[in-house]
Amino acid sequence: MAIFYNYTITVNGNKASMDKNIYLYRKNKNVDYYFEIKNACFKFEDEINYIISYNAKYARFRVIKPDGTKFFTEKREVENGYAKFSVTEDLIDERAEVGTYVFQIDLYDGNNGFITIPPIYNQFHVLEPLFDEDESGAGQVDISSVDIAYIGDTLEKVTIFDENGVYVKTFWKPKEIISSVRMNKIEEGIYSLSQKVADLTFKPISITSFKSNLSKTVYEKDIETINSCKFTWSTSMIPKSISLTDCAVETSDTSYTYNKTISDTKTFTLSVTDSKNNIRSSSITFSFVYPFYYGTFANSLTEADIKNKVKLVELKSNKTLALTYNDMKVFYAYPKAYGELKSIKDGNGFEYLNDFNKEEMNINSIPYYVYKIKNKASVSQIKYTFSF
Repeated sequence: MAIFYNYTITVNGNKASMDKNIYLYRKNKNVDYYFEIKNACFKFEDEINYIISYNAKYARFRVIKPDGTKFFTEKREVENGYAKFSVTEDLIDERAEVGTYVFQIDLYDGNNGFITIPPIYNQFHVLEPLFDEDESGAGQVDISSVDIAYIGDTLEKVTIFDENGVYVKTFWKPKEIISSVRMNKIEEGIYSLSQKVADLTFKPISITSFKSNLSKTVYEKDIETINSCKFTWSTSMIPKSISLTDCAVETSDTSYTYNKTISDTKTFTLSVTDSKNNIRSSSITFSFVYPFYYGTFANSLTEADIKNKVKLVELKSNKTLALTYNDMKVFYAYPKAYGELKSIKDGNGFEYLNDFNKEEMNINSIPYYVYKIKNKASVSQIKYTFSF
C-alpha cells in the first residue's frame, strides 16, 4: 500500500502556488504526490482541468534542493489528470537535503512538445526528525554536536596498532555511527602513544641530597656513642615509596630524627622508588673503630707509651705519616683484625718492611699489631707509607 497525497496547483500569470504546503522529514520515502494543475497560463472561467483540456500526456519535474543541487525526474505519464511526483528512498536521506525545495513542472503532449508552469517557491519543506531509528541519538560524522549526540554501541572489532606498532588510522565516512568501540580505539591510541612519549622523556628519580647533622662519621669504639642524629634529604620528585633504615618515614617526609643510641657501626640507607619502579638508594655509615697509634720511642714500648702517642680514629686504610726524631725508633700500631702490612716505604719509594719487627700487644684489651723499627736514627720529616 502506497502513501500518497493530492495537491492542487493554481497558476496565476508567472506565479504558481499549491493549496497547501508539503512537509516531509528526512529519510521519508515511498511517498507519492499527485498534482492537479488549474488555470495555467490562460483564464478558465469554469476552472477546467488544464491537463485534460490540453491533452497533456506526460509530466516531468525540475527540482532544486536546499543545497543548490538541481535535477530532473523522469518523464512520467499523467494519471487521470494528475502529475505524479514520487519521494524515493535516496531523495531526502542526507542532512544536506533538509530545507526548502523549489520545483517546476513540464507538461508534454503526445508529440514531445511541452510547456512549463511557473515554479513553486517556499511550499515544499523537508525537516529534520527528532532522531533516526538507525541512530537513536548516536553521534554521526559531520553531523553530531557536542552535548547533543551520544556515543553509539557496536560489536565491531578494531585494531589499534599494526604489527610494527604503528597506529591504524580510521577513515571516517559521512554518516558513519561514532561508536564506543571506535572512540575507545582513539582514546587507547592516544593514551598508549602518550605513555610511550612519557617513557622516552621520563627521568628516573634521583636522591639529590642525603646527610646527617653530625660533623663526623667515624667514632672511637667503646669510648664514643651517638645519642641522637637528624637525617635530611631531597629527591628529584615525590617518590612513590620510601624507606630509611630503622626509621618510619612517609613519601612526603624530607627529614627524620633518630633518637636511639648508636655505639657500634651502623649503616642508614635511604631508598626511594618512582612511578616506573626505578629504585635509587643512598647510605650514611657511622663507623665505630679502634684507633691507630704511631710515634717514636727510645728502647722499650709499653701499652701506656703507645696510648700517649698520636692516635688516629680512622677507618682501615693505607696511611702516610711524616716524622722527625733524634736518636729514636719509630712504631706503628693498629688492631690485629686488620691483618698484616704488606709494605712500608719511605718518601723515595724504598721498601722498609724488613727494617721493622712485628709484635702483638693488647691495647685496652684489644689485640694489636705493633710494628717497630729495628734501629735508632735521627731524621727530619721522613715519610713512611704503611700499606695493607
